[in-house]
Amino acid sequence: MMFRWCTCALLACLAVSFAAPADPYPVGARLRLADSAEQKCLRDPGSSRTDCSVVEQTRVAFTEAVARMFTPKPTPDLELELAVETAEIFEQVQGGFVLDIEARIRVLTPEGALLDAVHAVGRRSVTADTAVDRAALEAARVAARDFEEKYDRSSAIRAWLVSSGVASASAVALPPRSRQLFWIAPVLGVGTGGDKSMTVIPAVRVGASWNWLMLQAMYAHHGPDFTAALLANSNQLSNPVATLSTNDFGLEIGGVLRPWESIELRAGPGVHYLFGSASTDPAEPGQQGSESYSKLSPTLFASISTTFLPFRNGARFVVGAEARVYFSSSTDLAELGRRVPLLDNSFGLFLGIEAPWKSSRGGTR
Repeated sequence: MMFRWCTCALLACLAVSFAAPADPYPVGARLRLADSAEQKCLRDPGSSRTDCSVVEQTRVAFTEAVARMFTPKPTPDLELELAVETAEIFEQVQGGFVLDIEARIRVLTPEGALLDAVHAVGRRSVTADTAVDRAALEAARVAARDFEEKYDRSSAIRAWLVSSGVASASAVALPPRSRQLFWIAPVLGVGTGGDKSMTVIPAVRVGASWNWLMLQAMYAHHGPDFTAALLANSNQLSNPVATLSTNDFGLEIGGVLRPWESIELRAGPGVHYLFGSASTDPAEPGQQGSESYSKLSPTLFASISTTFLPFRNGARFVVGAEARVYFSSSTDLAELGRRVPLLDNSFGLFLGIEAPWKSSRGGTR
């Protein structure tokens, strides 16, 4: 279950990076296909046949991307020459088929001088019920998104646009990091609880910040061990090992300090609702015992993070580390004859996505 939580969080991170629209560049661009001799048709792995409609599917996908990225102008500032370099369906080792498209986009001045050559890749699964032309269009759209990201980071194109007076440096630059952010990140950590037992702690957290203030919610699961004391029942052996299985919902508020644009420090208090069950090993005869529990625990947390790989819509990947201390987390387990801390402290590493509340050029999302 926790694996599904983290997988969903990772998919949500990627969705944030692509879904939020960005304002188009104040630059005109025209897309054209390269010569037919430079185009590769789709190869059928089961026969020698080829399907050249993949070139048209790729042109459609890149036409959509150009419409998103650039401003319509009577005379384009850039010429984009598109060639499909690879198009093939192949079987994966783990089973199933995928369709791969690799495209090359030569970015040229109106006079035909080459500024940069961007290679974009797209992939989509193909099933027995999937139309090949539909899969090709979807793979081409993935490649078009890949082109958008790589175009944004081309210093050669950006330098020419500025030096030629086509656009200002600020208009074609990637946006600065916002002070109003929301984020989502899976966390993988470790902590101690029970009888100072080390436990792995997978978690997911979401949050938002406004200037120097932040608020975040998180869910985690942890299961440290402890030694039970089942001496009250003469039919049971003494001191069996028991395991805590704790669900951890937390809400935290804190301050934000940003000494550099890409580095952020956060710290503050929180409260965590811990609930679950403690049980001995059911494989040990005569030592079975279990008990449910719930507990509110105050916490203090601190984190440090840095961002990388910015997107044109202001989203960025964020990676960092966090530490947390739990207070008054001990609970009485009468059936198991012990009072144990559910968790004392934790330390984790996270990788996620942050995005601004508003688009980088002032438009609302």
